[in-house]
Amino acid sequence: MLILKSLSILFIPVFSGFQLINFISRGKNYSVTFKAALAYGLGLGMISLHMLFLGIFNVPMTSPAINLPLLFTAFVLFMLNSRSKKNNKGNVALYKEVTCQTEPLSTLEKYLTILFLYFIGINLLATFSIALSIPVYSWDTLSTHSFNAKVFYFEKSFIYYDTLPHNTYPLHVPFIEAWLNITLGEWDDQVIKIFFPIYALSIIIIQHHFLKNFTNKCWALLGSVFLLSSNFFLYHSSIAYRDFTIMYYNYTALLLLILWFKNHRTDFLIVAAIFSGLTSFVKLEGTGYLFIHIMIFAYMLFLRKNDSLKKRIGLFFTFTIPGLLICLPFHFFKFYRIRQTLRLETSTESKHFDLYNLKLHLSMETFQKIWIVITRILTNMFYSNNWNLTWLIFFISFIHLINKKIQTETKLLLLALLMYFGVYICGYSFTQHFFWISQTETSLSRGILHFFPIITAVIILLNFSNKNKNASCEK
Repeated sequence: MLILKSLSILFIPVFSGFQLINFISRGKNYSVTFKAALAYGLGLGMISLHMLFLGIFNVPMTSPAINLPLLFTAFVLFMLNSRSKKNNKGNVALYKEVTCQTEPLSTLEKYLTILFLYFIGINLLATFSIALSIPVYSWDTLSTHSFNAKVFYFEKSFIYYDTLPHNTYPLHVPFIEAWLNITLGEWDDQVIKIFFPIYALSIIIIQHHFLKNFTNKCWALLGSVFLLSSNFFLYHSSIAYRDFTIMYYNYTALLLLILWFKNHRTDFLIVAAIFSGLTSFVKLEGTGYLFIHIMIFAYMLFLRKNDSLKKRIGLFFTFTIPGLLICLPFHFFKFYRIRQTLRLETSTESKHFDLYNLKLHLSMETFQKIWIVITRILTNMFYSNNWNLTWLIFFISFIHLINKKIQTETKLLLLALLMYFGVYICGYSFTQHFFWISQTETSLSRGILHFFPIITAVIILLNFSNKNKNASCEK
């Protein structure tokens, strides 16, 4: 019964996210499933940001204080969207989900589609079953974000914020866990895991929609099969770690940017900016990912040589301003609130990750560490049993592409992948966090998880383009 109540409560963020997307898109339709997968993340982001400002201004985090303003905002957006839809009736710009014109599915592809759907359904069912039948038990969940969520649930304020474990960490996951229990009216260590299998389902839907723009239904489903075949992906979809949440926001922001590049829709760009900003509110690494998104977007603008400089500057600020407006408030609040703690930490060799306590180590010995870091990453990719054969298939996919053209969207995904690896190689090699890769691999697999879905999309795009040389994709 408690699980059903929790699912009904999730209507609040989904409905709010729906209305925000409708308001941004203004007459451009999405597929219902794609919009729902986006709305889920947007709505939860709205809740966590709202709770941040409630805490900053010392307003108790009660259920009415959180939910009523959100529902009121959603209702206002609903009225505005209804009026806009009425005014534009008969002149709605429909967005075709599939714009890659290929041959109809072969008989083999039809049977494979059924098999893939069965595989995806069984794995998602198992994920939901495991997540909702076992209370939180993993270390980081118990010691940091779920513990902090319980403090917010009971105190409904930031009264003990300064003494929370890892209080420099962003608060999206603790906030949404606290919000669910505040709305339920009781604390339950089991239902707070409900968010994560739904994040998994949302990632599957978003990637499927993205790939259908470049391939067909069968190949798009194969991308989901590659995702769910990863042991680490499935494991993290049920243990309530923040790494799975940041993967959702990070990956979605990147895919929306590429959809904008392909279809030139401003609404995709704005929603991508929001997701990019929310990435920074899940984990500290998210701030770095936000700047990776900005650099990739700047490169996209460089490729659009037919646009005027004024237009490209306008588009650049359209993307960067929303992301920074979401990212910066927590950093300003955190630095102001716990600046004394930060001063103490910067005088020591703290091993836990903190943007304010990075110590660069530059020497000949440091540069020797680069090879160690690369070796550990390669070992993790191929020998850890975390990723199945996905990385091997990824590299094999390039063999038959020598001297062949790769489409721009695939190149953008590969550029993003190189930038993520570059950040981690430099971070582990040139700072005190070399410890986390030399003495243990606790954080390496979790870091790779943040961008792992990229390779599943690249595998599909590379092999489909090779198989269907005559496919006509609209640009």
